[in-house]
This record gives sequence, C-alpha cells and structure tokens, in this order.
Amino acid sequence: MKKILFILGALFIFYLFYALTDHNYKITYNIKTDEHLFSVTEKYYKKTTKDVSNHLFTITNGSSNFIYQVSSKLAKKSIINIEYYSDDVISCILPIFKENKVLSDIMCIKDNIMYFYKSLEDKPYELVQFKSSLEKEYTLINTSISDNYKTIDTYQIYQESIIDSKIVILNSYKNLYLVTSKEVKTINLFENDVYLQNIKGLIKNKYFILNYNDKYTTDTFYIIDVKTGKKTTMSSKYKISIDSILEGIVDNKVYIYDKNNKSQYEIDILNKKVTLIGNEKKGITIFNGEFTKYNFSEVKNFIFEDNTSLDNYKIIGQIGSKTSGYYYLESLNIYRANIADTNLKTYLFKGSNIKYSKDYICKLEDTTISCFNDLTGLKPVVKNSEFKFNSSLSYEVYST
Repeated sequence: MKKILFILGALFIFYLFYALTDHNYKITYNIKTDEHLFSVTEKYYKKTTKDVSNHLFTITNGSSNFIYQVSSKLAKKSIINIEYYSDDVISCILPIFKENKVLSDIMCIKDNIMYFYKSLEDKPYELVQFKSSLEKEYTLINTSISDNYKTIDTYQIYQESIIDSKIVILNSYKNLYLVTSKEVKTINLFENDVYLQNIKGLIKNKYFILNYNDKYTTDTFYIIDVKTGKKTTMSSKYKISIDSILEGIVDNKVYIYDKNNKSQYEIDILNKKVTLIGNEKKGITIFNGEFTKYNFSEVKNFIFEDNTSLDNYKIIGQIGSKTSGYYYLESLNIYRANIADTNLKTYLFKGSNIKYSKDYICKLEDTTISCFNDLTGLKPVVKNSEFKFNSSLSYEVYST
C-alpha cells in the first residue's frame, strides 16, 4: 500500500510540475462560422536562448493557408472566431482571440503572397466595407499616422509612431540622438560639424563611430551604449585614415579598408580589439557569403556582399531560429517569411536602405525613415531633408 501511495504521489508531483512549467505543444482544432469551416493548427514554442516564446498558427480554409505568428502569451485554443472575406482575386481573414482581442491587421492572400490590409493597393470596395463592418464590432489595431512631431537639430521626430521597446539611433554632424517613444537623449560626438562619417554602425547595444575630431588619421573610436547613453573610447595601435571605408559587419566584427595605406582592419567592438588583417603583402579578405583571400590587384569592389537567397529572394536578415524565427527578404520589394514554413511570403513594403531589430523593420527613403511592426503597420518615425544631400546621415534601430 505504501508503495502504491508513493507511486501515486510521484505521479501527482510530475503532473503538477508539467502543468506549471512551460513546454512546447501542437494542437489542431476547427473554427466554424455561419458560412465557413477553418482548420487551425496551433504550435507553441517556449522561450530559448535564440527564440522568444511564440504561437505559430496555420489557418486553412479550402485552398488558402494563412500563417500567423504571435509572440504574446496566449492560452491554448486561443482563437475563438475568424472573420473572413473573399472574392475571385483575394481572400482575407481576421483572427479573433479570447475576450474579442485583435492582435494584427487584417491579413489577405493574393497571388500566393500574404499582405496586411494597410499595405494593399487598389482595395476592392467590398473589402473596404468588410473592414468598416469589423470596426463596429472590434477594436482593430491602430494603423493611423500622427501628425505630431518634435524638432531636434534638422530632424522631425514622430515619437508617437515609435513602439515602446524600440530605440531609433540618429547621427548628425556633431551629435548622436537616441530616440524612444518617451525621450530623446543627446550624446555629443564632435567639436565641429563633420560631414563625412564613413565608419559607424551598431553591434548589439554598442554604437561605434570613428573619432572624426582628428584631422587626417586617428587611433580612436567612440562607443556608445544605446541602452544607457554612456560614451566610452576605444584605442588602436594603428593610425587609421579618416576617409577609410566601412566594408561590412560580419559575426559582430567590423571590417575597414584604409585606402590611403592599403590596409584592412578587423575591429572587435565588443572586446575592444583592432587587428591588421590585410595589406599589400598579406592580401585582402573579401566577404561574399564566405571569406575569401585576394591579392589587392584582383579586387575592384571592397564592400562586402552576401547574396544568400531563398526561392530567388535575397535574404537580407534573419531573426531567431527555426521555431520562432523568420527571414527578411528582398526582391524589388521587402518581404518576410517564417523559417518554419517559407512557402508563404508576406509583403511588407517598397523601399531600400533597410535596418531591422527583431520584429521592427525600417527603411530610409528620400527624406523619411519609416518603420513597420505587425501591431502598427508602416509609419513614418523621422524626417530630415538633409538625408537627400548627405549619405553620412544614417540611422540604426535597437530593441530593448
């Protein structure tokens, strides 16, 4: 009897431990509306060192498969209803979660590409009416654009359009600005205006920039922790020409080509280390998906390129891994594809000069930086007429 009680007690403790701890699961259930039957496959992946916890939904109705990812913590069978629209060209859904919550824009499939409602051009009248009817019943996500902005230096900053967990990093001719939805921090960099700033960028939470206070050469970098605004310096035993070029950033290492001295440097910003890796004697290393050594005479373009592709789309970024991750893709326009199922691509926007941080992806076009997130759509966050005239003015984004 004692043995049986011990086994039952052990089983109860195991069950209790399993019930109270986070674990992956996969379930399939149906959502039946007045006119349609949807099959929902819901996969939950717990948080790991590479992935945030997330729910991945595959919603099927006939020949249409919608893929929908949510990083919010949800209960099992969290979709309780699905609003649906279709015509001869397009089909659209809006998943409704428990307590009538809406967690994204309406999603539509057209020509085997998924679109958010806001990004669709030439919306049919019936689809517009479909959205209007939903607005009467649910609180849809706010994709409207605010006209309110704050002027700092030559920038117009639309703080209401920046989501709470993001930092937009802007350089000017003298300063660095760390912009959030709540504040703007100013970090002074240079004594005088500097119009040519080739060497700068972001690695994790460290923004780096060459010391352009020096006139011709320098052995110093400034490093700014974008989370705190603290500025430190990093020294090198090498004198680097002020007009050196940034070749690229690979695996958190910065690569610089000093054309005046025909020297190539690898900069480890996180460990504050500068290494001479190339010169006329050693040759030069170029990255094009992998590192290859060349003689100087063989190289015409010193800028690194990575032409890794997926289904003829250029991969411009990867967030997470196979369970919660996705690719950012470029093929004239910018797309996203879940790594767990890359067959369906989601159109995000037209544009170039792309920066991204987790679920926040931005573009610089003409005079405007605009950023996209599932909960906000594409919204302008910064404007500056100087963007048209000086490519040294740039931006980065960071997720806290």
